[in-house]
Amino acid sequence: MESQSPSSAVELAELRRKFLELEERYASITTRLDSKPDEQAPAFYPSASELELELVDESFALSGDSGLSPVPAADASERSEGAEPALLPAPSDLELDLDDDLLDLPGDSGLSLVPTVDASERSEVAEPALPPVPSDLELDLDDLLDLSGDTEISLVPIVDSTEIAAQASPASPEPDVETSSGAANTSGAAAQTNAPSRVSEENQLPKVKPNERPGGAPFEWTIKGVKCVFRYCPAGAFIMGSPQSEQGRRLDEAQHEVEISRGFWLLETPVTQELWKAVVGSNPSFFKGATLPVERVSWEDCAKFVARLNKNGWFSRRLAPEGMAFDFPTEAEWEWACRALTTTPYNFGENLSNLAVNYDGELGQTTQVKKYAPNAWGLYDMHGNVWEWCSDWHGAYPSGAVADPVGASGGMNRVLRGGCWFSEAPNCRSAFRFSDAPCYRNTGVGFRLLLRSSGGESTDAIS
Repeated sequence: MESQSPSSAVELAELRRKFLELEERYASITTRLDSKPDEQAPAFYPSASELELELVDESFALSGDSGLSPVPAADASERSEGAEPALLPAPSDLELDLDDDLLDLPGDSGLSLVPTVDASERSEVAEPALPPVPSDLELDLDDLLDLSGDTEISLVPIVDSTEIAAQASPASPEPDVETSSGAANTSGAAAQTNAPSRVSEENQLPKVKPNERPGGAPFEWTIKGVKCVFRYCPAGAFIMGSPQSEQGRRLDEAQHEVEISRGFWLLETPVTQELWKAVVGSNPSFFKGATLPVERVSWEDCAKFVARLNKNGWFSRRLAPEGMAFDFPTEAEWEWACRALTTTPYNFGENLSNLAVNYDGELGQTTQVKKYAPNAWGLYDMHGNVWEWCSDWHGAYPSGAVADPVGASGGMNRVLRGGCWFSEAPNCRSAFRFSDAPCYRNTGVGFRLLLRSSGGESTDAIS
């Protein structure tokens, strides 16, 4: 025999409680009537225990071990041979003969008790007043029990109009500021706090450092015969993370001030399959195409790719410009570049559109790079198409302002940013954070190359 499910046990307990409550009310009324002699009153009053609860299989639709045993009605031959006295009507004329006419049981739903009153059974004597209901629940079960489909019994409390009026004016929302002052924490593992911003009105963020070359300035470099264009991301400062009012915001996006002390060059598109194959010699992508972004590459795969570009030995030639090195972007560098001085959820505004981004599975696969318009710094596909690996271990943001953060000191997962071709809109936001194991591969995961000074000099050395 199968055991009862928790939901069945709760439902049966609620039904038994309702039956006992109705029996108690009925007993209370009959007791009060017994205490008042009445010439017209019959000689017999049925007690609550003599009430027939004709629990028929057809009424309850009992399948399996529901825990409720049907009680057969007494046979007419077993009744007294003498004339049966007329019964007084039950309280509120509620007929407690629980048969098919009273139990509304569509499908395997819960129990609905429908009071029925026969005019011929009404008493000419005045009905006694009913005692008050011992709870705030209205016992008109037709109005309370939602029994469509496979729903469970739902008891709906009656709300007084004065309580509704009291709830009409919601409390005003708290401010969205989450930045705070304090010492820098470059590990990225400190707990987040909500505190007033350190940015004054005269020094609003985001901002670019003075005398920097324009954001988006191009730099062309050929790697293994493939022409690559990098875009300049100037040094500056911004508020990383998202405000509390931003739709789709998550708890790990606490706002904090970040300084990017040195500019860097970021590949204007995700790494393409053409470039990957030229460097590695093979193409792991599921969706094939020279100008499609490479995908199904893990963080470890990308680290080997970067190492091969920077390698300088007997049998390999270093492929980076003099004084420069290829790298992953840090998570802060990625968000700084994605935003390009914007503060909206996406670098082109408040809302996402399939006319501007490949997301939500609309096209069913990755699309060629440069299909959609770039951001203000000339960077394509910063939202959607493929996720992009960052160098950081995933961890909590620092609690105060920081310069050049590099993420947590260790962890299980590496950071991914930007969303992909099957991501929902909120997961493509500039502030959205995702992460996975360094060995993780997926048709929506790629990466983007960064080029930075290898000796601490400014990247402005590139003419």
